[in-house]
Amino acid sequence: MIKRLIAALVLSILLVVGMQWVSVTPVNASPLSPNKNLPSVASSAPRSIDVIQSSFYKGNLIAQPSIHIIAPSSASLDTKSPHEVAINMVGTDQVKLTSPIILSGVLKDLATGQGIPDKTISFSTFGIVLGQARTGNSGAYKIQITKDLPAGKYQVTASFKGARLLTPASTAFSFEILPAAFKVATVPAVAGVTFQMDGQQFVSGQDGTASINVKQAGQYRLDVLLDRYNNPSEEVQFGRWSVDFYQPYRNVQVPADTIIQVGLNIFHKINLKFVDLEGFAVDPSRITSISIRSIQGDVFTLKPGDTPWLPASRTARYQTGLEKTDLLYSVNSVTIDGSNVVNSAQQRFFAKADDTWSISLLLFSLHITARDALLASPTGRSVELVFPNGQSMYYSLDQLGRLDVHALARGIYHVNLLGTNGLGTSTPVALSRNQVVNLNIITRMDMLAFGFVSIGVALGLIIYGRPWLLAFLFRRKRYSSRQMGKDFGS
Repeated sequence: MIKRLIAALVLSILLVVGMQWVSVTPVNASPLSPNKNLPSVASSAPRSIDVIQSSFYKGNLIAQPSIHIIAPSSASLDTKSPHEVAINMVGTDQVKLTSPIILSGVLKDLATGQGIPDKTISFSTFGIVLGQARTGNSGAYKIQITKDLPAGKYQVTASFKGARLLTPASTAFSFEILPAAFKVATVPAVAGVTFQMDGQQFVSGQDGTASINVKQAGQYRLDVLLDRYNNPSEEVQFGRWSVDFYQPYRNVQVPADTIIQVGLNIFHKINLKFVDLEGFAVDPSRITSISIRSIQGDVFTLKPGDTPWLPASRTARYQTGLEKTDLLYSVNSVTIDGSNVVNSAQQRFFAKADDTWSISLLLFSLHITARDALLASPTGRSVELVFPNGQSMYYSLDQLGRLDVHALARGIYHVNLLGTNGLGTSTPVALSRNQVVNLNIITRMDMLAFGFVSIGVALGLIIYGRPWLLAFLFRRKRYSSRQMGKDFGS
């Protein structure tokens, strides 16, 4: 009985492990019957497991059981071979720098045409492991690769290592990571401004925008190289960034969400021209000083012939970013002959490129006439004109005693008539418009004539009221004449 149990246990183990041919040799016969062997398993035995009946040897009374185990044939045993597996992968051909790379596909059993679930797919490119994904119930997978890869062309390999009854499989997909376009804009728009980043230089165009392609994401230093800017009619100075930083460099992140703004202060070269109220040019050598003031309160003192570089604009930050503000200038004073010949802040200008400011000066004309007060005839030879600053200028009168002096600054002048003596030869003139000065001179001859006339009038009045005095005078005159005749006769 014990031997039968052992034989059954051995049979079970053989069936589970390999389903192979197993033959169990019967226990050798007793020494009392050495010449008898147990039956063996024949290759042509039936396809079942039979337990052969026990034989009893009556000589020794020992029962020797014989067990035959016959394995199934290869035709009935299912020895499955591995199935062929296929994997595909799709994605976007081009992606932006730092954008996630999304790949998807299906792992499929080619024998059944069904997707293979719950399997691991590995992804790599040029030996760099990018990650893993697991297939779903339908065999589909999807992965979002966020690894920081520089710009360039890549081939990603998706690999399945295989499993029980499944062969390994792999596929590849090519895509390109585009470089990031980094842009800088000048405010105001200025062409020809050079920037430098990551060892590369790039220059702004007509719209003031400069751009560069960056292959690797990260933080970079951006420099403004204004020493390379060259424009004969314009100068630029660094103003500020759109953030609160006022140095000509800053750190930037690439890729950038917005265009980086840099504010520049623009300077233009200005020429000055001076004209009088009638539009005639004024000699700049007469001008002592010029003072102009910007809307920001900056005061510039200039000299005749100066061609100053004036700030044309400033940049300020608003909620929408940097904006340009044009600077307005006003003329405070222009000094000629000691007088200011402009109304302060009345004339205003913007500093434009290659511009000429035409400044109108309050210059007036003085018409002088010199006449004899009594005879109304021309008198005098010349005029001394004393200017508000104390300077004296001499001008000759024409034959009619007239003189015109133009382009005189407003102020207090003194007119002195030369070449004649008398009263009224000097007079002050407050010049604030075109003015006529008539000099009526009382000469010495006029005074003598006036004296004689005065005496005659006085005598006439005396005699007119006393007629007997005239008769008395005539009698005295006759008497004197006779007496003189007698004296001569004797």
